[in-house]
Amino acid sequence: MGWQIIYAFRSLILLLTLVSILSSMIKKVLAYRALSFIVGFTVTYMWWGTWQQTFLFTIVLLSIMTVVHYLFEKWWDRNKEFPEWR
Repeated sequence: MGWQIIYAFRSLILLLTLVSILSSMIKKVLAYRALSFIVGFTVTYMWWGTWQQTFLFTIVLLSIMTVVHYLFEKWWDRNKEFPEWR
């Protein structure tokens, strides 16, 4: 159990290092996804109770949501037709 936590924190540190190189919008998306990973992993583990299912589900879901969030941010910044949404 302890090695999974260490691995998760090492992965988070690597992600934060990579984020420092990327653009501002991508940094925001990835920082939010890192937070989402921690929260999602915790909630999913509490629900299922197994590390393997929890890790796989969290990685797949957050990978998909990272791409969706990035595309939404690009669309939002370019969308000038609906200023009342902002």
